[in-house]
Amino acid sequence: MVYNAAPHGEEVSEDPRTAAANDAPASLAGSTAVLVLGMHRSGTSAASGALQCLGVSLGRTVSSAGPSNPKGYFENTRVMLLHEELLASLGAGWDDPRPLPQGWAGESRLAPWRDRLTAILNEEFTGAPLWGVKDPRLCRLLPLWVPLLARAGVKTTAVLVLRHPGAVAASNGRRTGMPREQAFELWLEHVLEAERHSRGLPRTPLSYRALLENWRGELGRVERDLELPLAWEAGEQGVEALLARELDHHPAEGVGVAEPLVGWVRRAWQAVDRWHREGVDPGSALDEVAQERARWAPAALPVAQYLERRAEGWRRRCEELQAPPPAAAATARQVEVEQRLAGVATELDRTRAELGRVRAELEAERAHRRGAEEELQRLVNTTWMRLASRYWRIMARLRRKGS
Repeated sequence: MVYNAAPHGEEVSEDPRTAAANDAPASLAGSTAVLVLGMHRSGTSAASGALQCLGVSLGRTVSSAGPSNPKGYFENTRVMLLHEELLASLGAGWDDPRPLPQGWAGESRLAPWRDRLTAILNEEFTGAPLWGVKDPRLCRLLPLWVPLLARAGVKTTAVLVLRHPGAVAASNGRRTGMPREQAFELWLEHVLEAERHSRGLPRTPLSYRALLENWRGELGRVERDLELPLAWEAGEQGVEALLARELDHHPAEGVGVAEPLVGWVRRAWQAVDRWHREGVDPGSALDEVAQERARWAPAALPVAQYLERRAEGWRRRCEELQAPPPAAAATARQVEVEQRLAGVATELDRTRAELGRVRAELEAERAHRRGAEEELQRLVNTTWMRLASRYWRIMARLRRKGS
C-alpha cells in the first residue's frame, strides 16, 4: 500500500512490523504511546527513526525519505494529513505563528475530527503494544490527543526533542526561506505548547545534539525515564546506520532578532536546556515567558511576515490565472483566489493596525516607567538630603555638648 504525502512529496510504505496487526481487534487499550514532540527541523525525524529501530511502531503508513530528510521523515502520513486539515479548519497552518483559538479543543464541531483520529489510530496501531507518533504539528494539537488517548486506555508518554533555536531557524530558512523572526516565533509556540500540554504525562527531554554524540546514552535515559521496553539487541545496527554521518549542520547559531522576541527565545531555551542537563522542570520559567508573550504575539512582526508571504502566494496564483482560461471553471477559480487574496490582505491590514496600537501602548508604558523611575530617584534624593541634614544637626549638637 503506497500513499503520496503532499507536504514532503515522498512515498509512504507499509511498516512490515505492524502488518500482522490487520486481524487484531480494533482497540488500543493497554498499549503505550510515545509522542515525539518538537518544532520543525528540531531533530524529531532522527529521534523517531531511532525509536522505530528500537521497537516503537510508527504505524502502517510511514513516510519514507524526501529531499529535506534523505534518511526519512518517520512520521505517520495519515496522522500528518489529518493534522494539516485540522489546522486549516482552525484558520491556521504549519507555519502560522499565531496561537490557536483559546479553548479550540473543547469545541463540539471538532467531534468528527476526534472520530477520524480515533479510527486512524485504531487502523494504524491496533496490535502494537508500543507505538509512537511524530509530527511537529502535534506540539500544538496535544489538547486533542491527550484526552482521546486516555479514553482509549493508552498509556501516553512524551519525548520533547530539543535543538538550539538558532539552528532550527537557520535550517527552516534554508529549507523554506522562512524569515528568522517567524521561525523563532514558531519555535516558541511549539516549545511552549508542547511543554504546557504534556504536563502530567510521563515525559522527558531529548537533545538532538546529544543524540548525535552519544545515542546510546541519550536513548537509554529516555528508556529509563519513560519505562519503555526498547529492543536494543535487535535495533542497534539500525540506529547506527540511521545516525551515521548525521550532522548538526547549524550548531547553536545566534538568535539575531530584536527584543522582546530575542529575550523570550533565550529564556525559553535556557529553561529547556537546563531541564535536559540538570533535570530542573521548566514549567514556571516557560509560563513566565508565555504570559509576557501572550499580549504581543497576535500582532508581532512574525505574524505580519507570515501574512505577507501568504498574500504573495495568492498574488502569484492570481497572476498564473491571468492566462486565457480554458473554461468557465478557471474563471470561477480566479474569482475564488481573488476573494481569498482580499481576505488575506484585510487580515494583514488588521494585524498592522493592531501592531501599531500595541507599539503605541508599549511606548506609553515605557514613558510611564521613565516617569516612575525619575520620581523614585527624586524621592530617594529628597529622603537622602533630609537624612543628611538631620545627621549634621545631631552631630553639631553633640559637638557643642562635648566642647
